Amino acid sequence: MSDEADCSAQPLFCRDSDADPTGTLARRLFQLQTLNEASFELSRLASTDEIADSFLLTAMGALGAMQGFVLVISADGSRRVLSVRGFPEAETEGLRGDPARVMQTYCSTVKPGQPAPPSRPHILFAGKGGSPTLFPTGTAILVKWVMDEECGFVGLGAKLKDAYTGDDRDFLISLTATFQHFLGRASFLEEIHRLNDGLLAGNTELQESLAASRRLGKELDRRIYHLKSVNDTVNELSGLLDSGELMQRFLLLAMGAVSAARGYLALFSQSGDKRRLVSRGMEESSLAGADGPRISRLVTRMLFSGAQGCGSDGLRRGLAEDADVLVQAGLPADMPGVWFVVDDTRFGFMGLGERLSATAFDPLECDFLLTATGAFTIFLRNAGLYEEKTRLIDTLASQNRELQDTLDCLTRSRQEVDVLKAAKQRITELVRCEMDRVGRVSVMDFVLILCVSLAIGILFNSANPSGVSLIPAGWGRPPIQAVDPSLARARLDQGGAIIVDARPREFYEQKHIPGAVNLPLSLFDFVYGMEMADMDPAREVVVYGGNISRRYDDDVAALLIERGHSDVKVLSGGLDAWENRGFPVGP
Repeated sequence: MSDEADCSAQPLFCRDSDADPTGTLARRLFQLQTLNEASFELSRLASTDEIADSFLLTAMGALGAMQGFVLVISADGSRRVLSVRGFPEAETEGLRGDPARVMQTYCSTVKPGQPAPPSRPHILFAGKGGSPTLFPTGTAILVKWVMDEECGFVGLGAKLKDAYTGDDRDFLISLTATFQHFLGRASFLEEIHRLNDGLLAGNTELQESLAASRRLGKELDRRIYHLKSVNDTVNELSGLLDSGELMQRFLLLAMGAVSAARGYLALFSQSGDKRRLVSRGMEESSLAGADGPRISRLVTRMLFSGAQGCGSDGLRRGLAEDADVLVQAGLPADMPGVWFVVDDTRFGFMGLGERLSATAFDPLECDFLLTATGAFTIFLRNAGLYEEKTRLIDTLASQNRELQDTLDCLTRSRQEVDVLKAAKQRITELVRCEMDRVGRVSVMDFVLILCVSLAIGILFNSANPSGVSLIPAGWGRPPIQAVDPSLARARLDQGGAIIVDARPREFYEQKHIPGAVNLPLSLFDFVYGMEMADMDPAREVVVYGGNISRRYDDDVAALLIERGHSDVKVLSGGLDAWENRGFPVGP
């Protein structure tokens, strides 16, 4: 086989030692791939500490350094991020204990409340003969940047072999810019063009492989295009929090990247009862046969077939190009695409058709679709979390409004009670004065007192929506079944019953049966809605809490029966009987 054919089989560069005697092109390709992988990896992380750790490991591994650190300091001198690898703890004491001194020495222009103009990362120190002041001994290269009210440093120890070259320093600056919220994307593209220019310049010295070099140049251009498309996809989707808009934008980006005139993106819930669909260049009616269960079977089949499936990044997605498989899932046979799993509750499929090139997806297009879909699933997952958080906030706000209405009603009732108490006090004083005047008690006095009491009760009931029953409610309702404490203890240990403490909160906090739900009579509706609304009505409920002055347990048990609970019992003898049996109670 010819040398030209051997080179064409390589993914990007011909590895022939005659074509690249110094290894420069291979080394630069390695740096470029590290930048791309670091950009994608950092975009998946949420916390600054995780980003710093991942970035530092990438920088040390790519440059062959055994030691390194990342330090980000706020304008007030406080340390915001610190990641150290390889340096002894004693060497980094200055970074840990006195970041304000580092800030004052190297970033004195950064002041609190006065954001400084952003500066591109630059080399602060590089060479032999000692280390910069306040940084660990053995620091061979130090990079600094400023953004708003923060100042950052990246330091690396000596390389395992040789010293840091100009290419090493440029690479570290570009990698640091990627760490600084992907501001180094322009540097990343410049490095690609510089490598391409170097390849074209080297072609003049390699006349025997001119044809192969031209084909490699075209391949490189396509790879650059797809890498740029991935970056554009990440940048385009990173600020979106609406799932529908995310789906629309991603479908358009994918269609443009692979030159497709038609496309659709369908998202299903795990139960199969919900579907979200966006399409371009086609009627949605052509996807009527695509339902959740059929797509779920397709995804399950692909996962277990081992085709793509779960990659090293933990994301689950893959290509589906077989026409028979698509038809079985109710999808158009002429629109191959990508299946993906967002999380445990959602999955989907994206189909693309009528491409300018009638051939199947080539390896570069496959890599782009899988990488871009992986980024899309991450953003879609984040959007789902945001939408769920918004829903919970709205629910909480609604509950707060209901609670406020309840508190307002209680306040008004309290005011009405205060008025009635004042009236009661005046009437009591009037009666006392009258009794003192008469000097003795008669039957008419008792009749008068009884009439006044009835009048006060009727007046209170007419002013208060809750009212006070003139005849205790317990007198007219059938007795509630009682349960022996030993039997109740056995049912609780088996998990077959739930125990309810009907006493007011202050009594519950003094002592109660472990695991009991406090359901005070005065707050029954509110606490029941929070603690027991979702409980199975058929489950056994044991209530305790009666005392000499009030049968809280009977009243709460009656309310539970009214709510539909079919198996409600009262603890025989209450909490005292429980303690007398030696059963546990807690504060």
